[in-house]
Amino acid sequence: MAARPVRVAAPAVDTIRVSAPEPAIPVQPAPKGPSRVAASQYWIQVGAFRTLEAAVQLAERLRRQGMAALNDPLTSLPGYPAGALARVRVGPFATHSDALSKLRELIARGYAPFIAQARD
Repeated sequence: MAARPVRVAAPAVDTIRVSAPEPAIPVQPAPKGPSRVAASQYWIQVGAFRTLEAAVQLAERLRRQGMAALNDPLTSLPGYPAGALARVRVGPFATHSDALSKLRELIARGYAPFIAQARD
């Protein structure tokens, strides 16, 4: 004799609703505008000098070569009083790769520069 299939009725289930508790601190959307990463700028420091005159001379030489160079006093170098050294920088550059390209150019011209990152 062959077995007959048994039909089992599934119980009726009402819709289950799950609600999450309200967060203790409301979530705020991210601020619009430039991000902190986008606010970074890269500079190439070409030199630091004990005299402002030496820094001005180098900055002028770099400008004659078509670079956006500036000189300003260093204010936070350990072991030196504020304003004791004047640095010469080229830039700013929006990306590290742009700064790296200019760094290579300056090295080829005989300078010993390095890349510095500044934030707004």
